[in-house]
Amino acid sequence: MTIKELISRKVEPKTLTKLIVLFFYSNRDEQKIALHTENLLYSYTQAGKMHFFSIDANLHPELTKSFNVKRFPKLILIFEDKEIGRFAQESINETLIEQIIQDLKTKNILQ
Repeated sequence: MTIKELISRKVEPKTLTKLIVLFFYSNRDEQKIALHTENLLYSYTQAGKMHFFSIDANLHPELTKSFNVKRFPKLILIFEDKEIGRFAQESINETLIEQIIQDLKTKNILQ
């Protein structure tokens, strides 16, 4: 899946069975957090268990607005076309990502 498909909502049905992680940012410091988050989730994206999108809110204002993101950075989790989690700037860190992974495994969303 590409960011263009996500924006236009032209997504294959089989894609919706995978976890989609959206990380919205608006400046370089937040972009660094996005890159670190992506690295923490790398093994899952490489295994095809999730899609990770790092989204520059300045380049994609329509997408940012469609997800009602007003403060940055923002981490949003989507599964089966439903939002299952939203995390604010203060809480996005390595510990949170580890907790999210454990929670998703417990719920059999991430194997």
